[in-house]
Amino acid sequence: MIVNIIMFFTMYPVLLVLYFCFRGQYQYADGCLFAVNMKPEWIKEPEVAAIVEKFRREMKQYFIFLLIVPLSSFLIKYISIQLTIWMMWILLAIALLCLPLVHANNGLKRWKTEHCLYETEKMEHRIELKAVGKIRRVKFLPFFLPNLAALLLALVPVWAKSFNPALEKTIELSSVGWLT
Repeated sequence: MIVNIIMFFTMYPVLLVLYFCFRGQYQYADGCLFAVNMKPEWIKEPEVAAIVEKFRREMKQYFIFLLIVPLSSFLIKYISIQLTIWMMWILLAIALLCLPLVHANNGLKRWKTEHCLYETEKMEHRIELKAVGKIRRVKFLPFFLPNLAALLLALVPVWAKSFNPALEKTIELSSVGWLT
């Protein structure tokens, strides 16, 4: 029971943060709505308003569903199953709260394609190619020193055995009662 209470107080805030972060995506900002470039006059179109309303409705439905699901773990007495429910629930929360955003993004792209609102100009990208043919050199010392330190640290037990013979004890397995 204590595990469920701890998980409740640590996991539910994650759901709230996710919900309030994703919920604000329906607002038009910097020429974008659901990560699709939109002009301000397009926002007033009924199809776009329907997509925004569908996004809000889906977000509320998933949020309410996700509020209810983990309560089932309070009815189960096995801790392993409770923890499995909580871990699957948090993964499900992340995935489900992204779905309305994906649906809205696809809906707006489809709407723009149907109304032929995509720019027909091709974007031109200029790239500076000065450093393309040069050989990139990695400095040896910053690469070698951490590896050398790790190797020496791994060899310390081997060296300790060679300097102190008392560390080289052999345990006879037949003398250990619970192994026989």
